[in-house]
Amino acid sequence: MDGFYDFKNGGFNYVIDPDKYDSWLKLSKKGWASPLMKNESWMNDWRGAEVFSAAYLMGTLNFGQNFTLLGGARLESYNMKYHAQFTHTIHSVYGDAASTYNGSVIYEKDNPDTSNLYHVIPYDACNVDRTDNDIFPNVQLKYDINNWSDIRVAYTTGISRPDYTAIIPKVEFRNGAFQLGNPKLRPSKAQAFDIIGSFHNNEIGLFTIDFFYKEIEMRRER
Repeated sequence: MDGFYDFKNGGFNYVIDPDKYDSWLKLSKKGWASPLMKNESWMNDWRGAEVFSAAYLMGTLNFGQNFTLLGGARLESYNMKYHAQFTHTIHSVYGDAASTYNGSVIYEKDNPDTSNLYHVIPYDACNVDRTDNDIFPNVQLKYDINNWSDIRVAYTTGISRPDYTAIIPKVEFRNGAFQLGNPKLRPSKAQAFDIIGSFHNNEIGLFTIDFFYKEIEMRRER
């Protein structure tokens, strides 16, 4: 250890001259190739469209002086079309990759030879055309106790769709692992039951009591 560290003078005998090292680093960088990282660009290249079509039917029925029935239903059709890329990252540092973006990965319909599983894939792996049809009924029954209070009972339904970034059918294979979207991810549907009491007049203003129960159905398909 005496040859590496000078105990008398308190320092190492062999150290890098920082000024010379900085000069060398600047010169050597000129010969280094900047990685293009094409894989990051290709795997995030996609296009798509979502189309919603809907129709709504509603009616109001009065029963005597105190009961009112309000009902309706919404018919909704949702179509999603997305095209994304399959990217096989070969070199993580420089971004070398094979991808459907540049034709180095092809679909089975274009070449049925599946001897190279990385470079021949099914067409629906990165392409999706899906249509969902749903009906959302809503019913509300109102009973007028008097001219300043009423009770309502309601049944309502709704839907929450996944974010589009979760359903894009992109696939990346890197270092033995996959990163992919799930175009078969289904929306969550909800139904709710409400009992509402309302009281209103010039003295108390508006006072409402609401009891509700909600169920959310979460479905996932892979």
